[in-house]
Amino acid sequence: MSIKRALTGGLISAIFTVYAMIFVRSLLTVALLEIRQANTVNFNSLVATLEERDRFNDKFTRKSLADISEQEDALGGLIKSENNCFEVSNASVPEVPSAGPKDQKSKLESCVV
Repeated sequence: MSIKRALTGGLISAIFTVYAMIFVRSLLTVALLEIRQANTVNFNSLVATLEERDRFNDKFTRKSLADISEQEDALGGLIKSENNCFEVSNASVPEVPSAGPKDQKSKLESCVV
């Protein structure tokens, strides 16, 4: 009977040890998940802070806006200048019907002299 008791007691202690190991492992897993969750919140705030910093220190956007502003100023100068003509290369000027007497056709006016 002592062998039977020893085997039964050993089996019970082995089962208890396995369950205790599973319990400890699950506690460690939950602890790691909690640590990861806390780090995720900190990481998200770090990313948001860096994006905000980069948004205010964006040299590319400032340069692009300055280039666009220069192009608009140059275009405005061309529009305001008296010579609003452009060069026509070997193109014939089309004739359009006029609303004048005897239905005369007139040529479109252009800057080509």
